Amino acid sequence: MVQYILVRVTISFDLAPFLHWFKDYDRSKITRDLIAGLTVAAVLVPQGMAYALLAGMPPIYGLYASFLPTIVAALFGSSRFLATGPVAMTALLSASVIYGMAEPGSERGWCNGSCILWTGGSCCYSQTTCHSGWRQVEP
Repeated sequence: MVQYILVRVTISFDLAPFLHWFKDYDRSKITRDLIAGLTVAAVLVPQGMAYALLAGMPPIYGLYASFLPTIVAALFGSSRFLATGPVAMTALLSASVIYGMAEPGSERGWCNGSCILWTGGSCCYSQTTCHSGWRQVEP
């Protein structure tokens, strides 16, 4: 007699976790969130442009690398306390990869930098939607 064991595997995909926040969101938090957003923007604009130049990319790419990950992490992240954005080590490592494959400041170098950006962003997004890695355990 052959017995089959059925195993049920459940994978949860929460594609819009920020929608759950609105049920507990009130007007007193709007002012604090606006001040926090302006503070982050004031720091990230010059920092992002400087790190883009350090990586050998045009400064506008530094703004993209500053704001888009921060917005995506704020909306899809699993924690209320986040530290996202460009850092010096990432800029230097990206520059070493880009300079190894293309001339500094060339169009091919910019394309390689964009590929690095999209590959890293895709990995982070897929890990977030599949809840892999570290996540907060609800009590």
